[in-house]
Amino acid sequence: MRKFIVISLLALLGCSVNGQDFAYGIKGGGLITFQNWNGVDRTVLPRYTVSAFIESLPVEGKFSLFGQFGYYVKGSSIRTWRLRSGNNVERINLATEFKNLSLILGGKSGRVLNAAGLKAYYLFGIRGDYNIKATSEQFLPYTNEDINKFVYGFSFGGGIEYPLAERIGMLLELQIHPDARPIIDVPEGKYVFFDQTGTQRPYPATRVFNVAMEVTVGFRFLRKVEYVDEEY
Repeated sequence: MRKFIVISLLALLGCSVNGQDFAYGIKGGGLITFQNWNGVDRTVLPRYTVSAFIESLPVEGKFSLFGQFGYYVKGSSIRTWRLRSGNNVERINLATEFKNLSLILGGKSGRVLNAAGLKAYYLFGIRGDYNIKATSEQFLPYTNEDINKFVYGFSFGGGIEYPLAERIGMLLELQIHPDARPIIDVPEGKYVFFDQTGTQRPYPATRVFNVAMEVTVGFRFLRKVEYVDEEY
């Protein structure tokens, strides 16, 4: 995990070469995950995310490079019934969570919409997630060793920026994060169980993919290098 964090920080700092103008900021908001288990979609899990970003200033006002490093709680839940005292039942959700650190590197392009400086943009990038903890409220036929610590995919989205001052602005952004590698990938027969007749049977293969969607708000700060000519 230390290597992943170090690489993430170096990648973010790489956008701010000495002597270059750049922008940076923080953002946070809501996150929902659409999780697929062996081809079956489970109930979405509302959670949260927070991240920091850094980006080069747009070339000719259009295209820029960016890096983003954040914390994401992804997962899903199942709805079931629980028996209470007096033969009463209640409906409950059992959640499975994956707490990840995420690094995104990509490009961003947009245009100014009005004289007030309102700007619309879109972005696309490649992403790597590192799982730092996984929890589940239901019994699952796998162990922590079956969780892929590193998962990769891509991210895309868009948003709007509005300047509050010369070097400070706010943003509202939507991003979608499909995974290309499953967070869980257990082959059939790795684990077994005994049915009601006492016969040993294999658990089927388990493949779990995440598709997360976030809506965030944040602040964007501009760092501009000003050169001063000195006369001697």
